[in-house]
Amino acid sequence: MDKKRRDTLKNLETSLQYKFRDINLLSTALTHRSFINENKQMAISDNERFEFLGDSVLGFCVSDLIIKKYLTFPEGTLTQIRSALVNEKHLAKLARNLQIGDYLLLGRGEESSGSRKKDSFLADALEAIIAAVYLDSDFMNVKNMITKLIAPLLDDNISFSEYFDYKTALQELCQKRYKII
Repeated sequence: MDKKRRDTLKNLETSLQYKFRDINLLSTALTHRSFINENKQMAISDNERFEFLGDSVLGFCVSDLIIKKYLTFPEGTLTQIRSALVNEKHLAKLARNLQIGDYLLLGRGEESSGSRKKDSFLADALEAIIAAVYLDSDFMNVKNMITKLIAPLLDDNISFSEYFDYKTALQELCQKRYKII
């Protein structure tokens, strides 16, 4: 990695409040497959495997947060809250707050189509960054970072109707009452 990229990523470390021992992990988390396809000579990896891991780590940490905050809520409600918190829209908003789009390495086609600002790209990059922190350190460091990102959403007096899945509720009611799915 060149000095310019390394210096640029230092700014993101500041925003994340985490200093990488191996900055290459952060760079990988921000490298889209389209960039790799156009730069095969660079022999670097894309962020897809990191997205996979980051999604799981994020889901576990958010589950831990909400089960401890909402002690009396049933499993179904906790699932709905978790789903709402880790959905693409919320993750993209968090990524925008961290200006993650500015750090993405994209291929020319994705760059020209505005992918740097797309929710899916931002959410995926945030998940990949979570995996990079986990791989660079340990579970407690990544859990602390996720808590800093997600806890304010829980404290924002968010309406629980935002979490309520009316279709699922109707299906559950029909199944219970009429013994059908």
